[in-house]
Amino acid sequence: MSVELIPLSSTPDQTTDQTIVSETEVPTRISVWKIMGGVLLRPHAMFERMHDLRRTHNWVVVLLMLVVTIAVALVSFAGRADVMPQMATTGTADSVAPATSMSSMILVSVGLSALTSIIGSVTGYFLCAVVLFGTSLIMGGKVRFRQMLAVSIWSSVPLILRQVVHAAVALVTGQTIAAGFSGVLTMSEAASMPVLNLLLGQFDIYLLWSAILLVIGVTVMARLSTGKSITVVLIYLLFAAAAAVGLNLALSALSGLFGGIGGGRGVPGMGGGPGGMGGPRF
Repeated sequence: MSVELIPLSSTPDQTTDQTIVSETEVPTRISVWKIMGGVLLRPHAMFERMHDLRRTHNWVVVLLMLVVTIAVALVSFAGRADVMPQMATTGTADSVAPATSMSSMILVSVGLSALTSIIGSVTGYFLCAVVLFGTSLIMGGKVRFRQMLAVSIWSSVPLILRQVVHAAVALVTGQTIAAGFSGVLTMSEAASMPVLNLLLGQFDIYLLWSAILLVIGVTVMARLSTGKSITVVLIYLLFAAAAAVGLNLALSALSGLFGGIGGGRGVPGMGGGPGGMGGPRF
């Protein structure tokens, strides 16, 4: 009786080799420019690639926000400073000192506006991530906080573009763009209804673009359905709107005490008023 020897299968080794190859094919790093372009042009594919990345270059967006905020503040200061020489030359000798003092006050005001906007933006990124993270978990999602922080930060790029466009128009034409739908109100109506003017001023195509990026990011990172992701983002936007109204009223009261230094602006998670960033959303 002959015994036929059956060769041992090498399937486990092949499987291991295939696993090693597949793991090495997963990119561990993506350049900043690829992430920037991917988030703006192909957000679903880019957020999918960012899902398992440890380094998502969040600091680049924060740095970009800082640079844009300072640039917008300088443009705003340049526009206001144009009237200073006229005040100094048309008045008497005694008017030169008040004009110089006013120039210094404007510079301090712009500096404070930029500083508070920067603090508000960084705080807003974390607030946005916290709300999205907690709400996603309640909805049954599986996500890490760092993933939601990346979504919060990178989804704010359209809002930074908004500030760039507004600053460029103001620099070229010398006129500011009416924020969002705030142009539907007259000056007297805007003064009498500051809360409504604030909310109308935040809704534009840039906010819609940013909200869509949020929905896509939550869908990919938390593995939720599109419907649940929309619910998560709407809950966050309502939270941010309520925070904006409350903080704007508080800032308005404080501005009356300090002579209007800083002016009206956005809040963490909402965004800025004229010349400010304010936060990752609104």
